[in-house]
Amino acid sequence: MRLRSGERGSVRACGWVVTLFACLPLSAAVAQNAPEQPQQVLERVRQRITADLERLPNYTCVETLERSVRRHPDRQLFLNDRVRLEVAFIGMNEMFSWPGAARFQFSSVDQMVVGGASGFGSFGGWTHSISRSSSARFNYAGERDINGRRALRFTFEVALLSSAYRIGFRGREVPAPYSGVVWIDPEARRAVRLEIRAEKIDLPIASVAEVIDYAPIRVGAGEFVLPQSSEVTIIDLLGDEYTNAIRFTGCRQYVAESSLSFDAPVASERPSQNRVSEVPLPAGLKLDTRLETPIDFDESAVGDPVTARLRRAVQAGGLTLPKGALLAGRIRRLERLSRPENYFVVGLEFFSLAFGERRAEVRARLIGPELKVEEVKQSPFYGAPPASRGFETTGLDIYASDAPLSFGTFRVSSASLHLKRGLRMIWETQGK
Repeated sequence: MRLRSGERGSVRACGWVVTLFACLPLSAAVAQNAPEQPQQVLERVRQRITADLERLPNYTCVETLERSVRRHPDRQLFLNDRVRLEVAFIGMNEMFSWPGAARFQFSSVDQMVVGGASGFGSFGGWTHSISRSSSARFNYAGERDINGRRALRFTFEVALLSSAYRIGFRGREVPAPYSGVVWIDPEARRAVRLEIRAEKIDLPIASVAEVIDYAPIRVGAGEFVLPQSSEVTIIDLLGDEYTNAIRFTGCRQYVAESSLSFDAPVASERPSQNRVSEVPLPAGLKLDTRLETPIDFDESAVGDPVTARLRRAVQAGGLTLPKGALLAGRIRRLERLSRPENYFVVGLEFFSLAFGERRAEVRARLIGPELKVEEVKQSPFYGAPPASRGFETTGLDIYASDAPLSFGTFRVSSASLHLKRGLRMIWETQGK
């Protein structure tokens, strides 16, 4: 559980209600002071969650994260970007992958996403941190309505000396005390919300807060109370606010042998895996392509699949890459920035090229058509969004600072982003 520095600051505050009750004993304050009915409800919920924990299978969900910033309390939240990935809770560990990937290979989202705040979570981190603490004291705090339903509130606190919650910032990591509230639906006998808040942090951070909403979700043959959405809020000492809004969808049981491929691009054009022939792709090839997948900031997300086609054939020794060959990839960066002016940063990665019954692994960097200084105001991709009808672009404002990365990045100066089919990009293949 860490709060790591990024361009805007970041958070690794996570939460999962299952172990909260399963591992923390009821306090004497609840047993002695709380009304009889709330105490009984809390105990029944605790027993139910303990039983669910024993039979909960490994499972995975699609996680969509929207990262926003508010530079002044009177201003609205400014949406910076949207990220879509897959997260698995396997045993006591979180694992991550891009949607449709064959396996989970990342232990942290920081390994996957470039730019913006790197704060993710709300899936399993509190399983470890809260379960290791034995000093929390639950106190009944009355009834309130939540989402139109009656709920019982129980507050708790964990002191610094007992806290397993660690926050890191700019290379420094410290433990932090925290407090929270658990909301319980007395009729459904289940937890519906968990609130966590950390203050008095020995870092240039005023507070970190997280609100997690839970709902019954079917996984495999059973139904379990799992995270449905979460919102993490970081406030620094200057009063700037950074918010990560997370929602979980498509939760299902995870079986290691199963094939995860729910976002495969243009599946009808994929050759049969039984007949596909892998061919090597030499370095230094210039791939002149056109974008096939529209990209819209209001709908698209980092992690979404994209495709492109070769605009002309390419000869490589005895290998011919035909015009129209299909490149498959994904969005790796889609960020809106406002300083010093409004602009977007778009990062794309292509990893395979298919033609006929053959396929080649691709590793390439974006090299053109590069925007020249005198072409800035004339380029349809730097000013107004491109049209969908035929055209030739004079260049792209390639983001040179991302040159060492395995994907290509360019900037678009505009109040909105709507990249339609036909965007021309020139890629150069790289060695492994």
